[in-house]
Amino acid sequence: LGELVEREALTPASAELLRQAMRQDLSVLVAGAPGAGKTTLVNGLLREVPPDRRVVPCEEVFEINADLPDMTQMQTREAGLDGGAEITLRDLVREALRQRPDRIVVGEVRGPEALDMLMALNAGCSGVATLHANSARDALEKLVSYSVLAGQNVAIPFVRRTVAAVVDLIVFLRRTGRIRAIDEIAYVPGQLSGEVFTLQPLFEMGSTGLHWTGSTPDDPRLESGGWAR
Repeated sequence: LGELVEREALTPASAELLRQAMRQDLSVLVAGAPGAGKTTLVNGLLREVPPDRRVVPCEEVFEINADLPDMTQMQTREAGLDGGAEITLRDLVREALRQRPDRIVVGEVRGPEALDMLMALNAGCSGVATLHANSARDALEKLVSYSVLAGQNVAIPFVRRTVAAVVDLIVFLRRTGRIRAIDEIAYVPGQLSGEVFTLQPLFEMGSTGLHWTGSTPDDPRLESGGWAR
């Protein structure tokens, strides 16, 4: 994260917010277009995980690169010539719970594994995941849509409540040509409506770069870190 501050992708205050989020075991969703720098940010976030935490990344291609003392990386496998032995991302997320993780990392959510991830986070783990989306709010809606793909008996109101309960922060990255920038960092507060997600923007991109909105979440895990300045 310090390198991202040096490159002016993050401000010192926004980097401190993300550090505190990782140290306090908040679940963070990193969203944006392909090539926006999501994996780079995730690798930066994981370097802030306390060394006593057990981290289990689940990926299709090994991209997570974090020097953590207790990390078990798992990768999907395509079906063999006989059609068997396939290991899907859904399989990995479910298997990750057997590893007694403190934090589950899903390299890229783009299908029914979203529901398995939500269930894992609802079981007491914290998480980090990336997802293609057009905005921070769109990322939450994408989680709902992907979860519905898991089966016909998935109730949308249940999924929406679960998303709101387990996702704490969303970091949205925007790519314009060769320029990649963090566009917004938003907190997911308690929801007043079951149909539209409510977000609390903490940092937004303006004409002078990323700046604090002046808002502070009503969350004791983020109250005393000195980032709100």
